[in-house]
Amino acid sequence: MSQEIVPEVFEYEIGSTIYIQKKMTLGQVKMLNKLFAEIAVPPDFTAINLFTAFSGKLSEFMGVVLCKKGTPLKDRVYATIVEEMDDFADLDIGFKVVQDFFVCNPIASYFDQMMTAFQKLTLISRPQSPQTNG
Repeated sequence: MSQEIVPEVFEYEIGSTIYIQKKMTLGQVKMLNKLFAEIAVPPDFTAINLFTAFSGKLSEFMGVVLCKKGTPLKDRVYATIVEEMDDFADLDIGFKVVQDFFVCNPIASYFDQMMTAFQKLTLISRPQSPQTNG
């Protein structure tokens, strides 16, 4: 069984600029949490409703996860990238960025790791019940 090799960096040409995407930093996680809090998914969860809710924030999502190639993440200008995404990115590249995001950031795996760590902490911090001899 061969294992798929996942690139550490994804590259996209948008307009005349090369952008890259890597694993998220903690700062990007904070930004995405704020962004996702603004997305209202209707209770009648359908593909079209999800698309409508998310596609309106796609350029902002891309502004969080992308950086111009050769520019350190800390030096990027979020508002400029969002504006460039609005002007030059199409839906195909937008959803490719989303798809690649889940490849380089295996969210479910991170969640599983956190749950395992929390379970271990619970076991460690739980007081031992006294043993009774019967």
